[in-house]
Amino acid sequence: MGLSGGMWLLWESFVNVEVLGSDSWFIHCNVDLSMNGKDESFVLSCVYGNPKLAICKMQWVVLPLLKPQNDEKWIVMGDFNDVTTQTEKRGGRPFNYVQAIPFLDMIASCELIDLGFIGNIFTWTNKQVG
Repeated sequence: MGLSGGMWLLWESFVNVEVLGSDSWFIHCNVDLSMNGKDESFVLSCVYGNPKLAICKMQWVVLPLLKPQNDEKWIVMGDFNDVTTQTEKRGGRPFNYVQAIPFLDMIASCELIDLGFIGNIFTWTNKQVG
């Protein structure tokens, strides 16, 4: 989409990926991999949350529809462009709980758990001082 947008999903040869659906903001697939004599299968949804609030709200309504219905393992990852608390942001406008409700509702509806991270909590900056 011009100079921006779009998603890629790349994998090693020992991974079998079947894309179940995709759009400009998600790739939803089954993943089967075999490593060290152990086989693993799970559903993977890669997500890009649109920074425009109105569009993002619609995305959070759609994402629960991708949730596997049969207790399969499900990993959802990506850039959500949204936060759940003030501690997840620095600077700019203060955290707005009312604006976060659609994102929080999606997390609850999908029964997602934050697995945490290693590294810098803030991964983006607009390079402005203060």
